[in-house]
Amino acid sequence: MNERRDHVIVMGAGAIGTLLGAYLQIGGKAKVSFVGRGSHIDFLQKNELSLEFPNGSITRLKVDAYQALDEIEEKPDWIIFTVRTYQTDKAMRQIVKRYGTTIPVVSFQNGLAIKDVATFVGENAVGGEALISSLIVSPGTLRQGQITGLYIGELSGKISDRVNRMRAAFDAFKEHFKDIEVHATTNILGAIWAKLLINATNNTLSAVTDLSVRQTYENEKTQRYSYGLVTEILRLAKRENIDIYNTPIGLAKAFIDHAQSFEAWKRYLEERAPCLGHFKLSMSDMLNRGIKTEVDHINGYIVQKGCENGEKVPYNEALLTVVHKIERGELERGLQSLPPYELLADIVLC
Repeated sequence: MNERRDHVIVMGAGAIGTLLGAYLQIGGKAKVSFVGRGSHIDFLQKNELSLEFPNGSITRLKVDAYQALDEIEEKPDWIIFTVRTYQTDKAMRQIVKRYGTTIPVVSFQNGLAIKDVATFVGENAVGGEALISSLIVSPGTLRQGQITGLYIGELSGKISDRVNRMRAAFDAFKEHFKDIEVHATTNILGAIWAKLLINATNNTLSAVTDLSVRQTYENEKTQRYSYGLVTEILRLAKRENIDIYNTPIGLAKAFIDHAQSFEAWKRYLEERAPCLGHFKLSMSDMLNRGIKTEVDHINGYIVQKGCENGEKVPYNEALLTVVHKIERGELERGLQSLPPYELLADIVLC
């Protein structure tokens, strides 16, 4: 007798959501429905998905793509949630209206959006972290970039049967492609904060300066900014009892190890820089295309937590303000967009 496959809905089938859904479909332990909007989903409703891997291989899949949940007849066993963070409330209302609050929702979003998901479905909110780069090259064509791993875990810290089932569904993909590691973790909040630490520095600094990540590692002004960002976030994580260090995310560990002083941080960045290509990250792409960024759920989350804990976070406040001004067309991107770090003590958003 064939083992029953879980039915999984990908809610927010953009670059990351489509990639995760494709992994599950290729692995064969899940039936996947992709929900999204725009030309990408329009294309997939009529044509195959083309998935390009770093080794040059291409996999083509016929996928079930939909514009709305109401178009899907079969109830899901779990939902992969990859909508942009500022769309969380609207999308979760659609899920609850359609299925109630009993379906597990696995959030692979940026920042701490999992907290917002939990306000709708309680203990059926499951944390996810995807350390993967993915790009929609054209409608229906997806290019996977660097991949470090997938992390899934209960907010309670337990390793539950459902988390093990989800991990196994993703792990089946390894039978076809060996380069992905899938972890069921007891410290999913630590993993989420670890990516937040990286995003709030590399992603936002590269976006506002219009420099590659490598260039931000080489420039003294951005070195000082990144050091300020990292130390603020680590201080808040300690206040929140979040263990960032004991996660499998090596880059976050390296940040922590070298943030003991600015001199140590500067040496680390300058030693690391030659190993990096001249790439930019997702927030740069959003600003290039005039799309609203997720900065409110990255640096903005740190500002919120700083206010709640009575901690000054002037570097995160400065970047949050700068991104908002760029989005409104009030400021040009570049190094000049960053206020002199000597003046940051005057920035207070609480």
